[in-house]
Order: sequence, then structure tokens, then C-alpha cells
Amino acid sequence: MSIAVIAEFPVHPERSEEFLTLLGSILADTRGFDGCEVLETFVDQADPGRVVLWERWPSRDHHRRYLAWRNSTDLGERLAPFLRERPHFTYLDARPEI
Repeated sequence: MSIAVIAEFPVHPERSEEFLTLLGSILADTRGFDGCEVLETFVDQADPGRVVLWERWPSRDHHRRYLAWRNSTDLGERLAPFLRERPHFTYLDARPEI
């Protein structure tokens, strides 16, 4: 069964539109990465500096391989100027029986 991943990016609010533009240019690669089943982008209505990605992957290991690939590129350096702090990842297991 797939897992859900919530990736939260604390962005400087005045730079959120620039950040979203950058995301738009890189998320096609994420969607095409082995195992990425779903990827949607959300912006908090009360805090435009909180950008959230909702993702679904076959396993946490698939997501870890994706993150390792991203960490081998210059993406961290490209994102850093926009972020107030490091991104936060939450891993969720589905409970369809409830």
C-alpha cells in the first residue's frame, strides 16, 4: 500500500510567488521519478509563506531514493534563498479500514 508524504516548505512570504515559479520548473522531474504516484502543490491561505506538497509513493524507500537524487543535484542551493528554515517531511500510512 502506498504512503503519503507531506513536504512543508517555510518560504519567505515576499518570495512565495518566485518560489512557486521555481517549483513549477522542477516538479515535472519529480512527477517523472520512479515511484511518484501523485504530487500536488498547496499554499496555506492564512500563511502564503507555507508551501505544502502532498505526495504519494509506493514506499518510504522510494521517497528516500528520490531525495537522495535531489540531494545529488544543486536543488538545495537553488531553494535555500527562498526558505526561512529547512523543509519538513511527514510520512503517513493509510488506514482505509477506519
